[in-house]
Amino acid sequence: MPGENAMAASADNTILRSEDGVIVDAAGTRWSLRGGQVVVNGIVDQTSRDVLVLAYEHGRIWQENAARLWWSKSSPGDSWSPPYGTPVSPLVGVASPDNTVVVGAVLSGIAKPGVTDANGDRYTITADHRVAVNGTVDPTTARVIALAYENGRVYQENADRRWWSKGSAAEAWAPAYGTRHSPIPPGSTPPTVTYFSGSTVDYTDTVAPPEYAVLAVDDGDRPVTFTYHGRNVAAGVIQNLEGTLALDVEGLLTNSGTILTRPSIGNSFTTIDIAAGAMFRNTGQIILQRGQVGALTASLHVIGDGTFRNDGQIRITGGSSDDIAMHGSFINTGSIAIDDAFGTHHSLVTTGNIRNAGTIENHNQTLIQFGQSGPPGSGPTNAFFLNTGTIEGLYDVSHMTIAAGAFVHAADAYTVHDYHGTLVNEGRILATGAASTIEIAAPLQQRAGGRVDIENGGTVQLDARSDGGIIHITSGMLAFGGDRIAFHGPAGASGFHVPVSLDGDRAAFNFARTDIAAEFRPAAYGGDLLVRLAGSLAPEQIADIKLLGGYHASQFHVSGSEVLFTRAD
Repeated sequence: MPGENAMAASADNTILRSEDGVIVDAAGTRWSLRGGQVVVNGIVDQTSRDVLVLAYEHGRIWQENAARLWWSKSSPGDSWSPPYGTPVSPLVGVASPDNTVVVGAVLSGIAKPGVTDANGDRYTITADHRVAVNGTVDPTTARVIALAYENGRVYQENADRRWWSKGSAAEAWAPAYGTRHSPIPPGSTPPTVTYFSGSTVDYTDTVAPPEYAVLAVDDGDRPVTFTYHGRNVAAGVIQNLEGTLALDVEGLLTNSGTILTRPSIGNSFTTIDIAAGAMFRNTGQIILQRGQVGALTASLHVIGDGTFRNDGQIRITGGSSDDIAMHGSFINTGSIAIDDAFGTHHSLVTTGNIRNAGTIENHNQTLIQFGQSGPPGSGPTNAFFLNTGTIEGLYDVSHMTIAAGAFVHAADAYTVHDYHGTLVNEGRILATGAASTIEIAAPLQQRAGGRVDIENGGTVQLDARSDGGIIHITSGMLAFGGDRIAFHGPAGASGFHVPVSLDGDRAAFNFARTDIAAEFRPAAYGGDLLVRLAGSLAPEQIADIKLLGGYHASQFHVSGSEVLFTRAD
């Protein structure tokens, strides 16, 4: 039958860039490329030369030559038109979306990022930091660190943070000396940007796009580094799947999106290094997750002399024991949750001050330390941890230690702590859950509104002097630890000056020694629980605990190192 072997017409937007393949028009004519010329049903069209691309669009055959000009015709007998070609591409939907940004060189074994213009030409960055067009190096480029596509133009940025652009591969890059202005409009949201090993990104509002959605991939050799100041906003995601992601903060770096460290390709490490006088501010999310495959690990390290401020959410469900080790100030008005696997250790340590107006929630073995450590006179002695929010020790067997910097030394055969800081509590400290402990290894000063709550079998341990506020025990233990000071018994007990309300049916006071005796003396406000060293000719009083409420002596008795309270009708 006539036409039985005829091929169906090619689809719109069919593109040929090599001598392999063929385009079939509606009349069944076969079009192909050979030696830079158009071939029609096997016969070379001698009117064509330097042809790079053949395309089929809306019933017309289009050719593009090396000058990136286009001509078209509907049938072999027609002339190519317009006579001098047109720079306007007939291709539909091949160009990259506006705001596309690519940073970093192509690495073997990893997908090649790039941008595509309206002619279908693909621009990438080579390993020696040049631009390549369809794999051919552009010799006029050097030290290229980024590519972008915006409003029909391809942009390149070099290591001097200057931008050049062109409308097609045949044009020259312009302007002659580049411009400092980013092509990405303020407020726009670029697609995911892929950063490869060794990339350095100037994270500045006026130079680089103000919003990044970043997939940080490293080959394990060199880190991907963000420098200076800028923003990650509009729910942009910096996702570190492998290698090292370093955010070097020299000005103000604000994350309003998400920084996610989650090892899935290999081990992943994220470091935030804050220079003196600089600030890292999180108003979004910082998430650290344990590897889901094998023994992959992740870690977050916050270091430096500047200020770390969290107004958003930090969730640590994996990592190492030294998450934060700074010399600057740490400020939290948002939420910090440490919820790693059972028995893991974490720490938030700074030689500066800590302010918490938000929530710090601990499920693990966590150290929070502030102030300078060392002998008296070796550093500042007036460091503080000001809590106006909530500090929570949750779940069984969690242990949070809040410690001031200290120097441990011997005096008269006893060990002495010289604490270089004070925990000032104007908010709430809560220990809840059997064997959940909050240890305060610092002088505690509670101001108006400051309270400590012990619930569901939790424990609060005081290692140093404490004053003001109130302690509520619904169910659990108030313990006194600290190192013994000559003739003064346990330091926490002898310096305890906080009224206690026993709100439940059972409670305990632990003095870390078994040679104790207790006496309850009623008073108008409730009474005093006096604890002395037993078996001495002149018994030494080591604690006077003021109790708020109604009690009687039969509710208290000594058992080993504890004074137990049992409410009875």
